[in-house]
Amino acid sequence: MIVVIPTRNRAQLTMNAIRSVLAQEESAALVLVSDNSTDPAQLETLARFCHELDDARVRYARPPRSLNMPEHWDWAMEQALQSDATHFTILTDRMVFKAGQLKTVGQIAARYPERIICYLHDRVVDLSAPYRVEHHAWTGKLYEVAATRLLTLSAESVMYDGCTPRMLNCLVPRGIFDAIKERFGTIFSSISPDWNFCYRALEVVDSILFFNKAVLVHYALYESNGQSGHTGIKNRANEDFLKTLRKPLNSDAPFPEIMTVWNAIISEYCCTRQETRSAKFPELNMEKYLQALAVGIARIEDPELRREMERKLSARGGNPADASAETRARKLLSPRRAFNKLKGAMGWTSEPVFETPDQALAHAVNNFPPRSARLPFDEAIHQGRELPLDGVHQA
Repeated sequence: MIVVIPTRNRAQLTMNAIRSVLAQEESAALVLVSDNSTDPAQLETLARFCHELDDARVRYARPPRSLNMPEHWDWAMEQALQSDATHFTILTDRMVFKAGQLKTVGQIAARYPERIICYLHDRVVDLSAPYRVEHHAWTGKLYEVAATRLLTLSAESVMYDGCTPRMLNCLVPRGIFDAIKERFGTIFSSISPDWNFCYRALEVVDSILFFNKAVLVHYALYESNGQSGHTGIKNRANEDFLKTLRKPLNSDAPFPEIMTVWNAIISEYCCTRQETRSAKFPELNMEKYLQALAVGIARIEDPELRREMERKLSARGGNPADASAETRARKLLSPRRAFNKLKGAMGWTSEPVFETPDQALAHAVNNFPPRSARLPFDEAIHQGRELPLDGVHQA
């Protein structure tokens, strides 16, 4: 197994990601660090760290020139595929593995060696104090989920990504890359490489496996391009991402001028649907698409940008009031209670708050809430078939 860590100007975060792999109990995973940094100090810091590890499991590589995100992921994965490894995953530099979980995923891969294995990730909300940990409700069960079911969920604008194979949340066997390259020419393309891979993968497979447990922790939201997309508040990552685009943002979506994260995802869905002309990809449900855009717009924190997006949605025949349940919750409840209500519906559980982000991250890495006694959102929606996990140890 090879864990590919593509990074750009985030040396300290990348060090944490590397350590999280090397600390995994009884794991033979190798690490390929692909450093696409443009800051000389960041390049030097990370290169020196990898060299001083003096660990045969870690390889440090740099692309021949500065690449945009899809190009970089594609280049890095091609480097990894030159090895004789059978399975691959991408660990972004803002994620770390939870203690002991890589061993579990490796055992599942040994039992089901030809299948994509997707899993959940917990999250540290570290934008400001107090710092919170959001744990997914989990059952530890393994499911086979039809690719057509996941594509239908996207076409119906169900905002669900727990078992969609986005490369940063799954372990992928070599044969899948071969099939994607034969079908599309490259592994990653377009604008958002994670969702581009997702829809390409769902085109070439009949089903994926979904392990209903968090294997990763997602943190450092202040460095997140996606977080900026949700809130409309610009950060360094978003500015850098936009500078390197090779085509206009959301260019394949029906209404590309609407700047929400869901529209970026739908753009990737439409891009692959147009590329394949595959009957596996249903037509978008436009009514639900408009409603999903309204929900995304309601979450934008920049008031001027939110009003602009509401005007553009109205011009397309949408209704900003279609944010409905979330909008009502925001009006009727305090922000914290409204957020907790939304999290509960989506299968999140709350944890105590922490004084520092490091304390929150350490808690997230080393702890799980009790196993869920009721059906979590993830299991309720994907309609998968449960598979046996005999011989798989769950830490």
